[in-house]
Amino acid sequence: MAQQTTGYDARSGAVFVFYSRRRDAVKLLFFDGSGMAIFYKRLDQHVFAAVESVAEGASYVELDPALLDVLLDGLPVAARCH
Repeated sequence: MAQQTTGYDARSGAVFVFYSRRRDAVKLLFFDGSGMAIFYKRLDQHVFAAVESVAEGASYVELDPALLDVLLDGLPVAARCH
């Protein structure tokens, strides 16, 4: 699914972020060197902010590690769209 959506190989070193329908949880999919790993985080009282400045028709958004930390804290994020 990650490769079909973004064109990146799931083992490329990229981290793929998937939101839940209610945006109260995210899953991060990444290759840890020996296999695929999933990180799951759910917010107790808030929802994860949508990534700001998403271009219409963008198939993916790139975040640097600092912006990923901001996203995981539940704060608004601006990113480059592709």
